Amino acid sequence: MKIAILFGGLLRNGIPFIKETIDYFRKQKNIEQVDAYIHITWDASLVGKCIGLHFDNMILQEEDPTEEIERVIQPKKLKLEKQADIHLDDIPDFNPAYATADSPLDQDRMYFSHITQAISFQKAFNLIENPNEYDAIIRTRHDLKIMNPDFEFPTHLLTLPNTVITTHGSFIDGYEWGDWFYGGTPETISLLANNLETLYRTYLQYRYSQNLKKEGPFLELRRFLQQLSLDHVNLHLLFKLDRDHFLLKKITPGESYSIAWYKNIKRKNISYS
Repeated sequence: MKIAILFGGLLRNGIPFIKETIDYFRKQKNIEQVDAYIHITWDASLVGKCIGLHFDNMILQEEDPTEEIERVIQPKKLKLEKQADIHLDDIPDFNPAYATADSPLDQDRMYFSHITQAISFQKAFNLIENPNEYDAIIRTRHDLKIMNPDFEFPTHLLTLPNTVITTHGSFIDGYEWGDWFYGGTPETISLLANNLETLYRTYLQYRYSQNLKKEGPFLELRRFLQQLSLDHVNLHLLFKLDRDHFLLKKITPGESYSIAWYKNIKRKNISYS
């Protein structure tokens, strides 16, 4: 079996986890070849600047990772790209009566995170010149650690038609649907990659119009995938969003800071910069 693994989103100093994930699949039965396609949201002007928070620390953007990735990972394709603006005016404004966050910023930050992951997924997929040369394609993130590496992955499931393979790790933190791991045939992953952002926006509009809170991740995921006539199988491959490798800087009392990506969240009459 020949597979492609797509990595997308912020790197967050996660090169060791990219290698671990690739090595894990290379040792699985029936997998003879694993190619990596990597899309990273990265900006030269933000090196050493705050791109997120971890407790009372700022998460800093790393230096240009190109040389290390080419040396350690040897990807089939690699692309670094600045974060584009994400417009959220099609998603209803924050309403505390049925919101799933504590403030407009918390809500839009979460939506921004999901939508940018969907966009990076599509861009990583588009790096593949001929998806049909692969028996299966997997999409995951740069910053995930496999917690049970002895788990024998049932590779035959990746070739089930019209079926998305997910993992328990995709839902540990209660996301509406996992953005951590998707696997399937080239046709299935192409369908998901090219529709994920639109479906996410459409679902949020529906949920807010119906005054719905979260229904639970598996129910929401099934409802979501049904829009593409896709089924899903969930596996006990445990991922952890590992934060021990972050580049951190302690926030000192009274220190002012801003998170770089907030300026890319766009709503009419609201500025998060």
